[in-house]
Amino acid sequence: MDRPDRERADEQRQRQQAEIRIPGIESWIRDIPPITRTWAFACVAVGIAIQCEFIAPVQLYFSWKTVFQDGQFWRIFTNFMYFGNFSFDLAYHLFFIVSAQYLPFCLIGLSWAMYGIKSETMGDAVGLIAGHLYYTIQDAWPREMTHPTGKPILVAPRWM
Repeated sequence: MDRPDRERADEQRQRQQAEIRIPGIESWIRDIPPITRTWAFACVAVGIAIQCEFIAPVQLYFSWKTVFQDGQFWRIFTNFMYFGNFSFDLAYHLFFIVSAQYLPFCLIGLSWAMYGIKSETMGDAVGLIAGHLYYTIQDAWPREMTHPTGKPILVAPRWM
């Protein structure tokens, strides 16, 4: 085999390997919507920062006084990124944020089993209600009730 034939054979082999390649974690991460992917990454980063004691959880919670009087505006966002230390609970929350459609009910059940009826469980319940309201208004209602064309009532911005 001369050099051009070898190069062609190598190229053909590489193409075949690319076709056979099993999708890995990179493609799974790319398939996650960008807002959800960013939020999940931020949750992991906050969990690691707290675990390494770079920041304290008390620096993340929302307080009207600290946000609007002291100018700590990051607290508006960081309170949604804290699920505790880097632990199984954080991984469990991230799994449900990223890849589950009907499993928030299980998340609420697990939170209830772990914490009882407290703010942790109520926060999960409020998120479930908000998500289902959005789904109903955005998808189910226009398709089934109001619009014969199935056009959505609410339109999310393109960047979402």
